[in-house]
Amino acid sequence: MKKIFLTLIISALTASGIMAQNNSEPATMDVNSYQGVNSALTDSIHDDFDISHEYEWFQDTSTRKYGYKHNGRVVIPARYDIASPFNNGLAYVSINGKWGFIDKKGTLVIPAIYDSVWYFSEGRAPVKIDGKWGFIDKTGALIIPAKYTSVGFYCEGLASVEINGKWGFIDKTDALVIPAKYDNVGSFSESLTPVQINGKWGYIDKTGALVIPAKYDGVWDFSDGRGRVLLNSKYGFIDKTGDLVIPAIYDNAYSFKNGKAKVKLTSRWLTIDPSGAPDPSPSPR
Repeated sequence: MKKIFLTLIISALTASGIMAQNNSEPATMDVNSYQGVNSALTDSIHDDFDISHEYEWFQDTSTRKYGYKHNGRVVIPARYDIASPFNNGLAYVSINGKWGFIDKKGTLVIPAIYDSVWYFSEGRAPVKIDGKWGFIDKTGALIIPAKYTSVGFYCEGLASVEINGKWGFIDKTDALVIPAKYDNVGSFSESLTPVQINGKWGYIDKTGALVIPAKYDGVWDFSDGRGRVLLNSKYGFIDKTGDLVIPAIYDNAYSFKNGKAKVKLTSRWLTIDPSGAPDPSPSPR
C-alpha cells in the first residue's frame, strides 16, 4: 500500500511543476503524489499551512488560462497556465513553464523563474532550479542553495532532504543536523518524525535517536500524543514510548484530532478516544 507513508511527492507537474493540468477542470493540487518535495502523509495539511478557498480558481474556456474569483466575481484575470489555492495570502502559479508566487491582488510578488515550487511553511518555500531543490524566503531570496535531489517542507524548524538516495534533516541554517541515512522520512510533529529503515517504519527524535523501533509496515505523524501505525494490514495507535495503547485491529483509521479518531472495524465506522474507548455519538463516514 504505497499510500502508507511513502513520501508525499508532488508530480513533476506535467514535467515542470507541482500541479496536474487537465483539459476540462482547473489545475488542482494533488497532495498524495508529487516529485521533489517530500512530506509526511497526514490526514490534514501541515499546521503552518492555511489553504484558503475564499478565492476560487477558474479556467477561461477560450484561452485555457486560469484566474481567480471571489464571491463569483473575477478578481484576478485568467492569465496563468496553472494555478494553486492561496496559502497564507500567496498562491503559486505557472507562466510560460516557470513558477512564481502571486498575492491576492494578482501581483507577482516572487518572479516566475523556478522549474517547480511548493507552498511556504515556517517562512520558507521549496523551489527547484536546474534539477535541484533549495528554499527561498518570502522576499524571493534563495536562502538554502538548490543542491538537493528532493526536499520536504519545514516542520518544527527542520526540513527533510535527500542526499545520494538517503534522507536526513537540515535546520534553517542548512546544517545537516540528522544524517542522511534513512530510506524515507516524514516530517516532525510533536518532536518526532517517522523514518523508514530496511522497509519498516519507526520514529526518531530531533537528536536523531531511534526512540520507537522500525517495526511497522506504515506509520503517520503523531497527533494528540498518538501515532497511527499499520501492522499486518491492521491499524492501531501507539504512544510516545512506543506502547501499542490501541490494538492494531482496525481495517482503516484516521489520526487523532481534538481527542478523537475515526476507525473502521469490518464495515462499521466508529469514533474512539485516546484510550480506545468508543464515543457514543455516531461517526460519519
